[in-house]
Amino acid sequence: MADFSLKLTQGGAKLLAKAKLGKQLNFKYITLGSGVFEGNPQEATSLVNKIIDLTIQEKTRKDTVAFLKATLTYNAVPDGFVWTELGVIAIDPDTQAEVLYMYDAIDMGEVIPPATSATQIEKVIQVASYVSNAPNITAVIDESLINIPKSDIGKPNGVAPLGPNTTLEIEYGGTGANNVQEALYNIGAKPNENLLINPDFSINQHGKNTYSQDNYSNLPCFDGWLLAFNISITKNDSGDIVLTNTSSNGEVSYLVQHVENPIFDENIIFSVIANDKLYSVVTAMSSSDPQTVYYYPPFGRIGIAWNAEKKMQTVNILLNEGQSITLPTSKGSVAKFECSSVQTLARKLEDNTWKSLENPNHTIELAKCQRYLQVLSAQSKWSCIGYADCNGTTNFVANIILATPLRIMPSIKFSGLVVNNIKIMDLQPGQMNYTILKLQ
Repeated sequence: MADFSLKLTQGGAKLLAKAKLGKQLNFKYITLGSGVFEGNPQEATSLVNKIIDLTIQEKTRKDTVAFLKATLTYNAVPDGFVWTELGVIAIDPDTQAEVLYMYDAIDMGEVIPPATSATQIEKVIQVASYVSNAPNITAVIDESLINIPKSDIGKPNGVAPLGPNTTLEIEYGGTGANNVQEALYNIGAKPNENLLINPDFSINQHGKNTYSQDNYSNLPCFDGWLLAFNISITKNDSGDIVLTNTSSNGEVSYLVQHVENPIFDENIIFSVIANDKLYSVVTAMSSSDPQTVYYYPPFGRIGIAWNAEKKMQTVNILLNEGQSITLPTSKGSVAKFECSSVQTLARKLEDNTWKSLENPNHTIELAKCQRYLQVLSAQSKWSCIGYADCNGTTNFVANIILATPLRIMPSIKFSGLVVNNIKIMDLQPGQMNYTILKLQ
């Protein structure tokens, strides 16, 4: 700002005298000019060459001085000028006339460039006006004309910028967020429901640390997750899950979960945290258009598939030959399938690691894969094979139809039937809803 030293004018002194007697001293605007003043600035009644009047944006007072702030926007003076005059205009409380309250002029003024060549677009101007001990000091502030300094936009203790639709972007909504997804979390918005069972591998009813094709091919391993061919899954000493493609002939292997109630005609997204990165694939499924959607991150692939024949959706974590990835269960849910186009699985921390937004309730998750007690009330539930009399003492084979498919080796208990021995024949975990018995 140019080096002005404002002086109280003779007209300003008269207004100040009235203010000391209790009348109101009301500042109206700050005025800038480019004229050359000759004589005593205290005798000035107007600017020699007024260029622009600036609306007062803010007024503060400290002891005998009132501080007035205004902003000069360069596009308001397209041709630019040399700023040599500065004045403060006040209102006479008796006549309502405008009075040049304080004024100064300098020889070496400041060049205000034209709008087309300015490197800045605005200039904040603050003047100090002497008010002595006058009790009633006011200023005319037109809030509709207040200009926000560009330097304050998007800065701490400044103001938030408006988005393309003249709305406040959520990351500037006082949440301390770096992005929209993090802002939603910070303001307490509940993450979407995870449609996967056991997304963080916390439930492991089989109790094994390693599952492979040899003993669990296409069968549940960590509850809810199925192993395909040529893949092994291991829980390491840190409690994290390591997936490895054991194929030696170029085949892709995968870990998969089925979604029992397919979701159609809305956006769905599947996300996985691996290798300290988050990978997501989003699509809109259609009940009439079977499709497979995969995303190819560096560690392998993730995907969503719709099987029209089986009427179900599946989510897949796929690996190429020889690849291994670690799913960090220590960081919370490592996979999520949700109705959304924006993932709510995790948020990125300052150290570039990912933190889960939800902590699954293990009791609820366990209930999803509990064992069932099934009571067979009558022999009509039995189907005898190869023998005329199922109730005789001779040997026979029977099929028992169960209401729920079995996922582990069942325990069988009979009451009201005397038998020497019950043998479960050729039954593997995950077989369909029947049990083959041989009664001897």
